[in-house]
Amino acid sequence: MCAIIDANVRDHVFGDNRPAAAEYLFDHINSERNDLKLVVGGKLRQELSTSRAFRTWLQTALLYGRAQSIADEEVETETQKLRSQGICSSDDEHVLALAQVSGARLLYTNDRALQRDFKNRQIVSGVQGRVYTILRSEHVTPTHRDLLRRTDLCGK
Repeated sequence: MCAIIDANVRDHVFGDNRPAAAEYLFDHINSERNDLKLVVGGKLRQELSTSRAFRTWLQTALLYGRAQSIADEEVETETQKLRSQGICSSDDEHVLALAQVSGARLLYTNDRALQRDFKNRQIVSGVQGRVYTILRSEHVTPTHRDLLRRTDLCGK
C-alpha cells in the first residue's frame, strides 16, 4: 500500500510529541511486517524535508524500501496540468499530482479542502482516495485501523 503524508501533519508523524493515531501510522510505515510505503516527490518532498527528523528518516526508509521516491519532473508536469484545469479547491495540486503519478490512494492530512480534492475522481482517478486524519480524534480509531489494513490503495 502507498501513502502520502501532507506537510501540515509532518510533525505529527516525524516529531517528538506524536498523537496516538499519527504514531500508529508511523509504526506501520516502519514495520517490517507491513507493506505500507510512504511516497515522496516534487514540492511535497521539499516541504517535508524542511524537517531534519524527516530527512534523517527518509534516507533510511529509502534504503529499506519503506519509502519510494517519485521523480520531481513527473510530479511537476502533473501539477501544472492540474493547475491549468482549475478544478482543485485546495492549493495543493502538488500533493494531488503525486497521488496521480505514484498511484498512492491513502493521504494523511488535516486540510479539509485537500481531503475533498483527494476524494474527487475528476482529480485523482482510479481507486477512490482515502483520507487518514485526526480532525475528529487523535486516538487510534477503527477507521484508522481499517485504512491501514487495506491492500488496494496503491495503483502502481
